[in-house]
Amino acid sequence: MVTHDESTFNANDDDQYLCKVKGTEGLKPQGKGKGLMISEFLTEAQGRLHYWDKVSGTKIEAHEIFKSGKKDEGWWDSEEMLNQVLTKAVPIFERAFLGHSGVFAFDNSSGHTWKAPDALVVSRMNMGPGGKQPKMHPTITPQNFL
Repeated sequence: MVTHDESTFNANDDDQYLCKVKGTEGLKPQGKGKGLMISEFLTEAQGRLHYWDKVSGTKIEAHEIFKSGKKDEGWWDSEEMLNQVLTKAVPIFERAFLGHSGVFAFDNSSGHTWKAPDALVVSRMNMGPGGKQPKMHPTITPQNFL
């Protein structure tokens, strides 16, 4: 079992406390300030998902640290997470746990409900005549998975 979660930390997370010079009024920050979003995978067997690269002798980890905000890297989204899963977490799991299958569990974040742009999603369909109709890929039946 491999669990995933993410957390965002901002420089001005705590709006209850304020640093100021004695005898002066302090100014509270307008926004949240600089932010970091950390996306991590954990396993019972090893804690943070990783493997040791025998060639370089380094620990390769699956986590991502993302500078969040308009002026930095933008906002962590479903495409970023999918990329992390496919290019880091799964390959690292496969190297760390040779011959084993992983079950990846995600919390109920709205970022995890992302669907491919051409996925069959009822809310994207034009139900009336005319209008723009998205091009969606065909479905496959459960028999195709066997």
